[in-house]
Amino acid sequence: MKHNKNTNLIGYCALYCGNCVLRTGKVADLCGALLEKFHEIKFEKWAKGLASLSEEVKTFKNYESCYEILKAWEKMRCEKPCREGGGSTDCKIRICCQKKNLEGCWECEKFEDCDTLARLKPINGEVNINNIRKIRTEGIDKFIEEISCKEFCDFFETKK
Repeated sequence: MKHNKNTNLIGYCALYCGNCVLRTGKVADLCGALLEKFHEIKFEKWAKGLASLSEEVKTFKNYESCYEILKAWEKMRCEKPCREGGGSTDCKIRICCQKKNLEGCWECEKFEDCDTLARLKPINGEVNINNIRKIRTEGIDKFIEEISCKEFCDFFETKK
C-alpha cells in the first residue's frame, strides 16, 4: 500500500519528526540568537552588577549557567528523521523494529507492554502509546494529515 510522502517522518516509536523542535532547529536557532544578543550587550557585565544591586535579580549571578543551557540547546539539532539515521545512533526502538522487520511499533502486537518502548515514558508520558493507537485505528495517512498541521509536535505528556 502506498502511503503519504511524509511516512518517513514518523519515527519507529511513533513520534513525528516532521515538526520536532530538534529537527526543525527552531529552538536551537532562537538560543543561538539569544546568546549572540547577550554577548552583544555584554550581559555578563550587567548580570554581575545587577545581581549585587537588587534582590529581585540576584539570580543573575548565575548567568554562566544560563549560557551553558543556551549553548546546549543550540547544539540540540537532529538533521535527519529517525528513519534516515537521525536521532540516537543506538536507539533500541529503531534496532528492535529493524530486527523484527517492522515499519514501527504500531505493527507490533506487544507495544502496550514493551519494556523498550516504556523507556520513553519518563520523557514522553503516553504520547508514543497514544500515537501508536491512533496509527493502528486510523492509519498512517490520517495520522500524518492530523499531526503535520501542528506547529510543533507534542512529545511530552500534557494535562488537559
